[in-house]
Order: sequence, then C-alpha cells, then structure tokens
Amino acid sequence: MLPTLTAPMRTPQEESMTIRPLPYAALLSVSLLAGAGLASDEPVPALQDLMGAKGASVETALTGKGYTFLGHGDGVKSDVQYWREPKTAKCVGVRYRNNSVTAVVHAADAECEKAAANKPKAPAPSATGFHTVCGVTVDGKPYRYKCTVEGAGPGGPGETTLHFPDNTVTLKWLGAKKASATFEGMRPFDVDVTTTEGTTQFVFEGKPYFWVSDRRAAELELKSLR
Repeated sequence: MLPTLTAPMRTPQEESMTIRPLPYAALLSVSLLAGAGLASDEPVPALQDLMGAKGASVETALTGKGYTFLGHGDGVKSDVQYWREPKTAKCVGVRYRNNSVTAVVHAADAECEKAAANKPKAPAPSATGFHTVCGVTVDGKPYRYKCTVEGAGPGGPGETTLHFPDNTVTLKWLGAKKASATFEGMRPFDVDVTTTEGTTQFVFEGKPYFWVSDRRAAELELKSLR
C-alpha cells in the first residue's frame, strides 16, 4: 500500500504567514475600485455635439459654456486639450485629429493639473511686433488673453498675424475694413473688420474676436489683465 501523506505541522508563526485567497466579495470590491478608473475615459454627454468640430469653433463653444482652458497634453497625449467643467470642476479631455474633434471624455484630474502647469503662452513678439490683449466675446461676456501681434496694422496693406495662447489667426487685408481670416488648420474666410478706440474686431461664427491694435493702449490693457 502507498503510504498516507499527511501535512506537516506548522508553527503559529508559519500559520500567520500563510497567504489565503481573498473571498469573492473582497475580490469584487477590488475589481470595482480598479474599474472606477475607467470612468475617466467615458464620453461627456453634454459635449458630444462637438464631435467633428474644428479649431476655434470648439474653443469658442467651450468658453461660452463656462469651461476653463488649462492646456495641452504631452507625449502621446499632445493632441488632447484639457478643460475644467464650470460646476463640478471635473477634468475634460478633447482629442483632435487633423484639427477635428474625435473624442470628448472625462479625464483624470492629474492630467488637468499637468496641462495647467504647462499652459501654452503666446510667443514673444519680434522687433516689430508687440504684446497685447486679445479675446472673444461669448453671450455678451468678453474673454481676454495675453496675445502677440505681428505684421501690418488694421487695414494693411499686407497681413496681420494674431497669436492667441493656443491658436493663431492670420488676416490678409483686402481693404481698409475687409480681410481674409485664416485660423490655424482651417480654411480662410472673408470678414468685415472694424476698429474703435484702439481695438480691432471681426466676427467668426457669430462671435466677435478682438485685439487691442494700438500699441500704447495695449500696454495699459496688459497692466489690468488678470
């Protein structure tokens, strides 16, 4: 007959070191906690109408809804813009491909914090350019940023390049009050341009874009920009 195998006796110390399988309830709890991280990739229902939208129209729409732009991702996420929801302060990621929105999802808060730390800025002006205040008016409320202006003054001749912190628009002057405007990555479109008390503006998709085009006035406006 084969000998009967018996388990060796364990000391109390060895018994306390025994690794036992987690009960099902504990495993389920761990699984749910791990799965909770997946919520950061869930679509934002209220913003799915932005799918396929391009460039400046996306930023204008989000700004108009009260979202705060924080910055861009880096590395493999360099094609993602990060925003804060106005009421919940949740992090939202807007992914682009070929300048068109391909996804609008909830993102990890750490991604927003990282993007905010690397928030884009308008480039330094050349010897002939200057820093100024620019922005867009949405539902009667102006959103103002520190920008850079290069090239011709309002009316031309030539071109004026306006560098926003996260976008660039070039105005090719067609006359004293008319220009062909091109946002980066978008097709040009003709706009009517007006200048009043040192501030120049044009309308894109029903929203006025503006910049302080007078150098002296720009210096004063920059001092009050918060």
